[in-house]
Parts: sequence; structure tokens; C-alpha cells
Amino acid sequence: MSRQTKINAIESFVIRMLIHLIKNQLEQRLTNSWAASIRGSLIEIKKINL
Repeated sequence: MSRQTKINAIESFVIRMLIHLIKNQLEQRLTNSWAASIRGSLIEIKKINL
């Protein structure tokens, strides 16, 4: 995986995670799907950084 590809993938996961965190903050609730998406994004970012 090239450096730019890794950066693009991490950026994509960060954006997805931030969207769900913002939704959580605005709506004052956390759905199971949002929580799963946030956890999944963190896991994928960790994998890419290895």
C-alpha cells in the first residue's frame, strides 16, 4: 500500500468517525450502529498504521 493510499484510507475512516461523533453530540444519544461504526473506524485506522 502506497503512502498516499494509506493517508486517503485513514482520512476516510476519520471522516466517518467524526460524522458519527458529531451526530452523537447533537442528538445526545448513541445508537448501536453509530457505536459500531466508531469502533470499526478506530480498528481500521490502527491496522493501517501498523
